[in-house]
Amino acid sequence: MSAGRTPRWIPGLPQTEEGAWSLMRDTGKLKGVKAKGTYKGKAGATER
Repeated sequence: MSAGRTPRWIPGLPQTEEGAWSLMRDTGKLKGVKAKGTYKGKAGATER
């Protein structure tokens, strides 16, 4: 896709996404850091 061009909506591709993430560090400066959360979003393409 070239710069400045608005992407088109393509049938069959997901338009929203959601899920969970997690992070656990056992070494280095971030030892013992634990985090988790969820995310939800939608595609930014426009339909033409």
